[in-house]
Amino acid sequence: MMGDRDYRKTITSAIDAITKEVEPQAVDPNDNKTIYLHEVVRCMRRSYFDRFDRAEQENKTFGNLFGGLIRKLPYGSKVGQFAIEEINLKGQSDMIVDDVVIIFKTVPVSPETPFASDVLHLNACLWIFNKTE
Repeated sequence: MMGDRDYRKTITSAIDAITKEVEPQAVDPNDNKTIYLHEVVRCMRRSYFDRFDRAEQENKTFGNLFGGLIRKLPYGSKVGQFAIEEINLKGQSDMIVDDVVIIFKTVPVSPETPFASDVLHLNACLWIFNKTE
């Protein structure tokens, strides 16, 4: 803290405000007919609790902020959906350029093989947006 300003608190407040602006659409717990892709590709227990008993995320990462900011850019990232009978699967990639679907993930080191949840997310986005790359 320098002088009468707490710079850590000022920066944290600014990042929180930006993060709230770029967060994905909140899941409606009363809408059982719409399932979001980020719910499907991760731990089902975590998805259940996020839907019905959501707790505020303690540690917001730079990756979450970066992904949200990228999705706000005008590169064609949009929410798409795929209907299976009366259930809709909604998903969003970070970027769609021409016929290429792009999803950004931040990791401390490059993994030898992609994480299974990331591959599922990418494949589902390719299916939803009818893309091949």
